[in-house]
Amino acid sequence: MDVRAMKEEAAALYLKGKYLKSARAYQDLIKAQPNDPRLRLRHSEACRRARQPGLAAASLHAAALLFESQGQWSCAHAALKLAIELQPQSARLAETYRAIEAKSPNLRFAGPPPAIEPRPRS
Repeated sequence: MDVRAMKEEAAALYLKGKYLKSARAYQDLIKAQPNDPRLRLRHSEACRRARQPGLAAASLHAAALLFESQGQWSCAHAALKLAIELQPQSARLAETYRAIEAKSPNLRFAGPPPAIEPRPRS
């Protein structure tokens, strides 16, 4: 199956609400095109809807690193912010957030990463 057909199949599964199967199809696409961060974004959304937040956050983290390597700092920031929303206590995500913030030219994120912000006590 060619890449285009694989993309169509993954999207069709997602639209039908078959999120776990869609996530698997996107995982196959990622193997075929490992440097495409957009596939990782789609994979993360399918994982999130399939109630697999750990896999979704891992895919978003990988997307952020790919965006960073391509100089797409705003996209890297956005992907990391979403990943941190899924796993707010992840030290690895917070560390990557700080590292990308330090490297990014002309882009300063507003405040500390969300995982580090103190939470009010109930």
